[in-house]
Amino acid sequence: MKAKVLFLLHLPPPIHGSSLIGKYIMESSIIRDAFDTTHLNLLASKSVQETGKVTLRKLINFIKLGLRLLRKLACKNPDLCYMALTVSGVAFYRDVVLVMLLKLFRVKIVYHLHHKGVSRKQNNKVYAFLCRYVVRDTDVILLSNHLYTDIAAFVPNHSVHICPNGIPDMAFAKTKKRESELVQLLFLANLFEAKGVFVLLE
Repeated sequence: MKAKVLFLLHLPPPIHGSSLIGKYIMESSIIRDAFDTTHLNLLASKSVQETGKVTLRKLINFIKLGLRLLRKLACKNPDLCYMALTVSGVAFYRDVVLVMLLKLFRVKIVYHLHHKGVSRKQNNKVYAFLCRYVVRDTDVILLSNHLYTDIAAFVPNHSVHICPNGIPDMAFAKTKKRESELVQLLFLANLFEAKGVFVLLE
């Protein structure tokens, strides 16, 4: 019998790193064949402009999400929950409420962190208390070992798993270019050093 896994994902729109990874996970035949999967979309924003803003529509959608999660927990009784946890902003406190429901049903949780920000808030007593509650008795997936320092105050190293992001195989048209021709690259990301812009240039 397949293990039942509930996936709480970020799914497009809008399109960004976390939502694309969520889409790849949801569409993965490998995961679908290995587990009995159920998916719920965590994203309340439908565009990049809405990200980080609190609106009545988002509040209503959150209530609906909470009710759907309760129904899945009661009917499916999942063995494991994979959750794309948001670690900062209003979305963190929204996710805390969802985590409370998961812990109420004693579901094992694995978080996949796509963003940094924990260490910047760890001196806030309320945030630190909630963070300890959220990560207690859970496992955490990080994109790189270099990101562990961000959560080191709350998550023991033995609970961390490293899984770099990847993309599906894509067939690119192979065209011959003369050596004198410049290769044109489109770099689609925020121009932060941490996003790898200098690595790309090198």
